[in-house]
Amino acid sequence: MSDEENADVPPEEATPEESGDVEGETEADNGESENAVDSDQAPPEENGSRPSSAPPPVEEVVVPVPVPLTAADVAAGLSQLARTSEGISHAFVRLEIKSKDVTEIDVLENYPHLRFVDISSNKVESIKGLNLLNNLIVVNVSNNALATLDLSRKAYLQILNASNNRIAEVGSLDLPLLRELNLNNNQLASLPSFAKGVALPVLKSLELRSNKFAETPALDLPSLKSLWLAENAIKTAKDLGTLTGLETLHLRGNQLATLDGFDGLASLTHLNLRDNQITDFAEFEKLKVIPNLKSLVVTGNPFEAENPRLEVLIRLPTLKKLDKEEVTEEELAEAAQTKKEREALAAAEAAAKAAEEEALKAEAADEEEQGLPEEGEEGEGQGEEGEEGEVEAEPEAE
Repeated sequence: MSDEENADVPPEEATPEESGDVEGETEADNGESENAVDSDQAPPEENGSRPSSAPPPVEEVVVPVPVPLTAADVAAGLSQLARTSEGISHAFVRLEIKSKDVTEIDVLENYPHLRFVDISSNKVESIKGLNLLNNLIVVNVSNNALATLDLSRKAYLQILNASNNRIAEVGSLDLPLLRELNLNNNQLASLPSFAKGVALPVLKSLELRSNKFAETPALDLPSLKSLWLAENAIKTAKDLGTLTGLETLHLRGNQLATLDGFDGLASLTHLNLRDNQITDFAEFEKLKVIPNLKSLVVTGNPFEAENPRLEVLIRLPTLKKLDKEEVTEEELAEAAQTKKEREALAAAEAAAKAAEEEALKAEAADEEEQGLPEEGEEGEGQGEEGEEGEVEAEPEAE
């Protein structure tokens, strides 16, 4: 289903025709030019001096040439004629300008009736040209060169895709109908503007994959249902308790070794912890604070146990799915039996240890009670032996 099909058109506007918004994807060109340098020195001349070396070539700095969007470009990209919001005329409401190397879109200020704008896969550095477009419903600015995301109030905007840019900062957004926000593959390390009072009251889906978060960000998003934080550098889960309506949380491909910080997620049913750094199965005991957790993904962690699935089910027997596979009754029975046997063994070992400690205490008490021989008693015995020796020695003297 396309973004436009997901978006609800304001009551006073015509229903848009079905059309798929395609999120452009480009791969960064990581190639680097290399200049060969001859390090060999020239032979000395007859007089012993060396010839002067030529100065190194000066690399030419290529300054990007601005490519502003023109009225002719806009005319070529317009489609979908619809009644305007005033209801007294018609205008084109859809614009698609993709893969044109456009860097500036200021001309769009002259097209206030646009509702669906796709300028993906260009080189746009600023979207201030959208600030006067108050009828926007779906905007795709993915695969551009944006460093910040700052958009004026848009009363009808429902879907915003700003993935695959260079965004390191997001300004205060006032988007009362926004339901989906995609910020994947950017440079975000924090989202302070989302921590408190952000005007995104109905946001349901937030995608933050492949950014630079070291911990889960604080988010004041009461309606959020799905949060994607995969492929970051997250070592700590925190500030999640405010997301009381969150149902799905993706933390795949991070650096979590412990599982603290999941308190307050009363509605969470699915948690993806694949490809993290969890080694101790006791950490999964901490997830019992999530009362409705039914689906968990943990594959790809550096477990050493022979049967990691069994170890997880021993600690979280209420799961319905583990690593995307249904949990069977047989598995739950085996987990329960294994847990029972381990508890019995642990109890026996504890009892044996306690008995051993009691025995050692009793032995120590006996030794203390009996004590060692006193010095006086030992001396008297030696004296008697001495007297007997003297009596026996007298006949020999006679």
